[in-house]
Amino acid sequence: MNLREFCKIPDFPLAVLTTFNIDPLFFERVVLYDLLAGGANRIFVLADADQATSQIISAQGQLVTLGRRYRLIPVRIKGSFHPKLCVRIGRKRALVASGSHNLTRSGWLGRSSQDQSGGNREATVAWQVGAGTARAVELYENLSAMFSLIESLEDRDELRAQIESTWLGGEQNTATGNSDPSWGVFGVKSSLASALEERWQGRRFKRLRMVTGSTDQQGAVIRWAAKTFGVKEAVVEIDQAFCSFDPTALSDLAVDLKIRTYDGHPRTHLKVAVFESETESAAVVGSANCSGSAWLRTSAEGGNIESVVIYDHCVKEDLAHMFRHDQATAAPWQDVVLLPPQAPPDQPSEKLQLRHLQLQSSVGVFTAYMLKCPGTAAVLTLIVGSTRFALEPTQDSKVWRASAVDFRSGPETLFGHIEIRDGGSVEITNATWVDDVDRLAEVAGRRLPFPALGRLSSKMISEDYKRLLDDLQVLSKALLTQPAEFPDPPLAAHKKAQSSAAPKPAGQVTVADVILSIDRLKSHGTGSLTSIPLGGVSLIGIMHVLFGEQTQTTDVDPTEAEHGNPPMDGSVDEGDNSRPSPTHKTNDGIEAGPTLAQRQKLLKQLADFKEQLSALSFAQTCTARQLQQAAAYPLGVALLASRGPWIQLEDRFALAAIIRGICEVLFCCGKREIDKETGKEWTRPALFVEVKNRYESLGKGEEFDQIIGDGTLWILVLSSLASLNESPESHFARNMAFCDVARFGVLSSNFSPEYLTPLVRRLSLSVSIDFPEKIKGLLAAMAALDGYIATHFDEWQSTVSSSGQVGDWLWRPTLGYAQIVKVVDPDKAEIHIRQRAQDLLVKRPFYVNLQNACREHATLRTLLAAATE
Repeated sequence: MNLREFCKIPDFPLAVLTTFNIDPLFFERVVLYDLLAGGANRIFVLADADQATSQIISAQGQLVTLGRRYRLIPVRIKGSFHPKLCVRIGRKRALVASGSHNLTRSGWLGRSSQDQSGGNREATVAWQVGAGTARAVELYENLSAMFSLIESLEDRDELRAQIESTWLGGEQNTATGNSDPSWGVFGVKSSLASALEERWQGRRFKRLRMVTGSTDQQGAVIRWAAKTFGVKEAVVEIDQAFCSFDPTALSDLAVDLKIRTYDGHPRTHLKVAVFESETESAAVVGSANCSGSAWLRTSAEGGNIESVVIYDHCVKEDLAHMFRHDQATAAPWQDVVLLPPQAPPDQPSEKLQLRHLQLQSSVGVFTAYMLKCPGTAAVLTLIVGSTRFALEPTQDSKVWRASAVDFRSGPETLFGHIEIRDGGSVEITNATWVDDVDRLAEVAGRRLPFPALGRLSSKMISEDYKRLLDDLQVLSKALLTQPAEFPDPPLAAHKKAQSSAAPKPAGQVTVADVILSIDRLKSHGTGSLTSIPLGGVSLIGIMHVLFGEQTQTTDVDPTEAEHGNPPMDGSVDEGDNSRPSPTHKTNDGIEAGPTLAQRQKLLKQLADFKEQLSALSFAQTCTARQLQQAAAYPLGVALLASRGPWIQLEDRFALAAIIRGICEVLFCCGKREIDKETGKEWTRPALFVEVKNRYESLGKGEEFDQIIGDGTLWILVLSSLASLNESPESHFARNMAFCDVARFGVLSSNFSPEYLTPLVRRLSLSVSIDFPEKIKGLLAAMAALDGYIATHFDEWQSTVSSSGQVGDWLWRPTLGYAQIVKVVDPDKAEIHIRQRAQDLLVKRPFYVNLQNACREHATLRTLLAAATE
């Protein structure tokens, strides 16, 4: 098994790796390259805390992606966390590699013989997992078992949420039954030995042959095999330097034990046990050495966590290559020179330890998680590099936070420790690395196919267009149904302190307020997009795709030269997920454009998205971050698709109508709903108002305002509408959407001009108008038009009624503007009411037809023209 090639197989975004020990520099410089080349964007490494933490600390100053592109979670248990796994989960299937390999150079680049270069002798088994199979249930249960060992509730929940958000989350109640071979993680609830006793109940074996990386002193596994399965003979093959059998402890062993010692060139680290009888054989391959800790005890009893593949039936000759026949012959244990047992190393005394550090740069907060509670009078100071931060307690006595508003991290992984002053004493905790939450979230967002948006403006071949539509469908589904993919960041304390008054509700925001906000942007000092710290505004997900082209970060991309690597050969193949070549051209040398059916499918996807976005279930469950990204999605599609081959001249009207309809749902009105209990019909508010009300009812209104109000969505919506290039007869509808958004004060309640000014300039490059001046002019024109019509409604109602042509605009007090979509007869028309997002059949006297009124009133013509530009 070539683990590097295994990691490069494309289209598996989620990766979970487990290891006893880790070489962090090797992981970052080799394994991470390969995983990212294979499409991984959420990468978690679970490692034994005692082994891994010291290795990480020793590499301090050399690591650049720990806590920024992947998470490492130390696992602290009574025994050892010893499984060696690489699990990769894609859209419809998963890959699993289980064996003896640690995340070190010698383990990962293992070899099977002396004439190969580099690495230990290792054994790894790999296979595919499909939905609806016993293997899927097996994978779900084993991952869940391992996650239960993690000390931090937050970490456990994060990992579980990752699994539940994939197809694997629905597999726990499907296919059941044992498979051969079977894979398991043991030591959580039951030991490997107890599982084999149940699985092989009634079977008898004559001989046990093992290759192992180490042993215990008394041969506990051999004794168990004799008692349980009747084993009379045992042969253990091992590098002599790692054989810990104690002659004194073996003196009462009733099994005929022989030992074949290896020379350690290369080191033998694989672990395989073959149980043989005269007629059949069974085997165990994986991470379990020849020790009672590995086989006989659970972690609660001081045993290890192990991962093994169990072969209920096997042909022993198939495993012969794992044994070294070029070494000395097996000899009775009494004739082998066994080294005296070594005393275990002294364990350092436990002190008040720092378990975890997080930085959320978007809100300027460090969070420290302690293993123990400091004293109530203790004063804690976080030290990161040469910078000191005063920590403040939270409701959880083990969790402390510090403001880091002006802190800017460099290109390397941050490390920090805490100084604790309690009375006259000063204690320094251990150092640990900092997980940069925003950078991890940015990279993790790539798990969802956000880059598909960017490809809308490119020319490709037909198969690539099909893949693009599939990616957009996956993305839109996640935006609408998976709130766990879009968690809200914690409330920034410094933001809360800056604003003593709550922002005005949408209905109280005046034109003057909006113009003042726009003027703050327009008049702000010069700046460049490259000066925006990623996370300073919501440049994540869709926002990053749309506006992050020129954003320069200090992240190191270790995959630049790796993305073209082919997948591995062997038992694990690409299936039907292989990508077509992007270099294919048509006969005339020009890349083919999307077909008519594909263009229509894109429009249908957007129309379906609008309907699902307006569903009550979305409003009741979405997070503020999810709402922000879902609102940005259709506007981003419209913005980029209109620049590329997707939107032809005949498609522009339909696209514009969909986008205007989405803006109505978001900012103008909600659907009519029927209460299932009472049967009464009611009108929901605009979606943003509805979700804001829900957050306020939960006491989280400030969190909603902080996320939604940073101004990025405000700028995006207005600029996207401006770039649609609609026909002149549609300008009035577009301009009303402009004003709905501009007047929605929450969207700009929390913005920072120094961050948004470069975005305004960046967006203005894509449209032919002065964006701020355009919005200011429209707001003033629409306010003047509304006031003038309201003043003359009673006068005009009897003379310029609702009869007219399709497309005419109507107006009525309390209901505002409506548009004729169908003329039934001279006295009746079917109209679309914006404030209700509803089509109704109405009679003549109820509305004033603005087109009819313009023929008789010059002032109205002038005002309507100004609002239609």
